[in-house]
Amino acid sequence: MKKAAIWVAIVGTAVVLTGCGKSCNVASVPAKNVATVNGEGIPASKYLDLVSRRAGRDVLTNLIEQQVILNWAKEEGVSPTDKQIKQQIEVLKRDGVYERQEKLLGQDAINSELNAMQARINIAKKISKVTDQELQSAYDMMKQRYVHGPRKYVALIINTDQKQVDDAAKAIKGGLSFDDAAAKYSDKRFAIGGGAIEIWVAEDQQGIPAELASVAKATKIGEVSKVFSLGQPGQPTNYAILKVTKEQPKSNLKLKDVKSEVEDAAALQKSQMDSKFTEELNKRKKDAKISIDIPYLKDVADTINNPPETPTGMPTPQPGPAPKAKAAPKK
Repeated sequence: MKKAAIWVAIVGTAVVLTGCGKSCNVASVPAKNVATVNGEGIPASKYLDLVSRRAGRDVLTNLIEQQVILNWAKEEGVSPTDKQIKQQIEVLKRDGVYERQEKLLGQDAINSELNAMQARINIAKKISKVTDQELQSAYDMMKQRYVHGPRKYVALIINTDQKQVDDAAKAIKGGLSFDDAAAKYSDKRFAIGGGAIEIWVAEDQQGIPAELASVAKATKIGEVSKVFSLGQPGQPTNYAILKVTKEQPKSNLKLKDVKSEVEDAAALQKSQMDSKFTEELNKRKKDAKISIDIPYLKDVADTINNPPETPTGMPTPQPGPAPKAKAAPKK
């Protein structure tokens, strides 16, 4: 379903945080059993060991790279400040995704990701100034975050089987939470992190199905809608219910109103494309003294210390003077 991809992309216009989710958050794991099946407990230790073995390599690699960048920022005198992290959190809250990210990752993981991201931004801004053209381009790309009509933040349960959505609606009326109903009755393609899809919906928003916009407009904050259909030509009909959790008035923020935020976004994007930044980061990875105390993850150190070579990119064309017109041949 292509429109579902569009809806998920709308959520992704805010800062995207990486990680393995709550399953890697030890603080959220019970001390004894993580589940009980027919009276038999599944030990937390067994669960954590399997999580570590299956997802630990990616998580540990990410954490080590974060630390390399944080160390680099400290050497450059541009370590993230508490004020910068607070501003990043405020942006997540303004865009309506902070609570969802906190639920999926946990507050400690969010802070860790934001610190590493801000360190990268600060380094990138020191290496290369963001130009006015890059600033305007970044604003235009994110404009939907700043310029929109009145909108509502909705959680969605979607399934091609209408009975599943009907059952979800009945279960919610019976007292089941919307999130738990989403985990149980959503088509798994539309269950983000095991829960409902959550997006902003405005009447004038491109890419949002008219049926969804109409139902969201008619549903008050805190209420759950009736079951409605989402049809596409040539595609199976999907059925859905939604719950409105937040609403925002019309917004018309200009570039000057969000310049600092947009500059950070432009610098972050620039750091991911700048060969100078990548070369220096790879050098620091090679030089990093890494000691890993988990036997089956010791090879992660070798992976970090041997990053792939920076590909040689094509030079960016620069505008030059217009070619001179050829003189007319003499008669």
